[in-house]
Amino acid sequence: MAARKAEQAAQAVPASKLELTPSQVTIARKYADGEFAYVPGYPTLEAFRGELDQCGDTLFKFLMIETSKGEDCLSHEATMKRLELAIGHLAKVLDAVDVEADWSLEEPEQTSTPLPSPDM
Repeated sequence: MAARKAEQAAQAVPASKLELTPSQVTIARKYADGEFAYVPGYPTLEAFRGELDQCGDTLFKFLMIETSKGEDCLSHEATMKRLELAIGHLAKVLDAVDVEADWSLEEPEQTSTPLPSPDM
C-alpha cells in the first residue's frame, strides 16, 4: 500500500523542463567528439539527471555539474572562471603525478609463465 502511494505521488509531480546553460549545451555537443551531443535533447530535468547518474564518464559528469545554474554559472564570465579554476587544479595534479607519484609500489608485469611445482 505504501509503495502504491509513493508511486502515485511520483506520478502526481509534474516533470521539470530541462534548462541547460549555454555552456552545458556546448560541452555536451563538443566533449569527446560529440559522444554526448544527444543530452540537450532530453525533455525533462529528471531524464537528464538519470543520464548523468548512469554516465560512466566522470569528467563529462563533472563538467556538466560544474557549469550548471546550481553552481552559479549564470554568465559567460562566471562559467569561464569556474572552468579556468578547474583546469588550474588539474594542471597542478598532472604535474604532481608526473613528478611525485611513487610507482615503485606497482606490481611488475610478469614476463614469463610460472613453472608448475614439482608436486603436480
